[in-house]
Amino acid sequence: MRTRRSFIATAGALFVFSGCAWGQLGGNASRTGYADAETSITTANVSQLALRWSVPAGGFAGAYMANGLLYSLDWASTPQRVVAFSADGSRGCGGTPRTCQPLWSAPIKGQLYPTEFSGAAVIGTPYGPTAVAIAGNDLFVTSRGTNFVYLEAFDALGVKNCAGAPAVCAPRWSGAVSGTGSDLAVADGIVYLGTNINPSASQLAAFAVDGSTCGSSVQQCQPRWSVATPPGGRLAIGDGHIVFGSLILNLDASAGCGQQQCAYTGGLLANGRAALRDGWAHTRAGSYRLGSGVSCPMDEQRGYRACPLDWVREPGASSLPQAPNVSGDHVIMAETLNGGFAPEARVRVFDVDGGTTCSGVPKVCAPLADLITGGSTEGVTATPNLIFVAAGSGYNVVNVGTLFAFDANLEQGCSGTPKRCAPLWWSRTDQANLAPPTIANGLIGVSSASGGIRVYGLPN
Repeated sequence: MRTRRSFIATAGALFVFSGCAWGQLGGNASRTGYADAETSITTANVSQLALRWSVPAGGFAGAYMANGLLYSLDWASTPQRVVAFSADGSRGCGGTPRTCQPLWSAPIKGQLYPTEFSGAAVIGTPYGPTAVAIAGNDLFVTSRGTNFVYLEAFDALGVKNCAGAPAVCAPRWSGAVSGTGSDLAVADGIVYLGTNINPSASQLAAFAVDGSTCGSSVQQCQPRWSVATPPGGRLAIGDGHIVFGSLILNLDASAGCGQQQCAYTGGLLANGRAALRDGWAHTRAGSYRLGSGVSCPMDEQRGYRACPLDWVREPGASSLPQAPNVSGDHVIMAETLNGGFAPEARVRVFDVDGGTTCSGVPKVCAPLADLITGGSTEGVTATPNLIFVAAGSGYNVVNVGTLFAFDANLEQGCSGTPKRCAPLWWSRTDQANLAPPTIANGLIGVSSASGGIRVYGLPN
């Protein structure tokens, strides 16, 4: 087994250690889906995981964890709001089985985004716009207005600008940018908000986390800078770069960032929804190196450079609409094997460097292992010890969602070449279409399209 690597992106002083908090999509701005510091749950004790508390199916979406709290969106309330529960179920909870009520809430200005599933239940998952991000004591929420996207900043502890019992909180500052759909990420003291202006144009705006660009009105904060781009999409930030959909933007101030307008330099990603780690951009199609030493030829039709993949993944089934997970040693990809009402899926694990099981020019890499769930794979989250997979309905599991745990070292429960791995632990729920699990401080949170929340942990 190789020594696992930590990740400190020196460019822009972006530090990504997500074991103590899971405050945004993918656990961090780089969208790796990897909890580097979470080592309390191991292959030796994973069988002891049990349900700590839950919220019945209803109107909640997302299970972000930070500051000892679990944050979720309540899309069924009027007005819609963001709510905070006790993450470990020690406050505001009771009964057998244990259920919890929000400790405090914050009504939002606009409307949450609909998705292809019912209501807005999967906002903040790979299937819908990212509407929540937590960084330290700051909570950011986006919502939809008429041709605008609102950005509101709240106290993540539920103290400042809050009153009542249970407390109801008002925003510390807010802003708005043109557009409709959005994606949200926070890194290095900046809140990045990407919006779609129309089918052929997008915009990326950067706000100061502390609201220092608000001037005399905290209700009309302006971005530090913004840039018009060709159509964007998902955000990923790391290694001195921003990936916005299929675009690569340079965070270097010499490229214009830090000014009111930021001229982007860089190129076209071969496939959107990237995860960034250790100088690589990993996508659903393959991976390539970031940095000035990479040769990216000019795409004359699009007007910017197109960066080729350094290695590609062996053609398989259609990939699910999330970025791959990137751990110290592996790139983990969820795929759908066949469509229809009850699709079957698999999770494929590749070498992170493209250095083994690869051949040819361009380099094509076969998987190291397949993780078998028997149902449609909804999302993947990894730690140094385990890979957690949220699976929905399939040929072997119908109308239920199941959370699985596999050995991240591809040893226990694995055999054959390439390896096929069976789960070391699983828990079935009464809710399908589970979101990717979130992991922090030994707790695992998962929400569903049915609007429920479940939190697992080891015995106290």
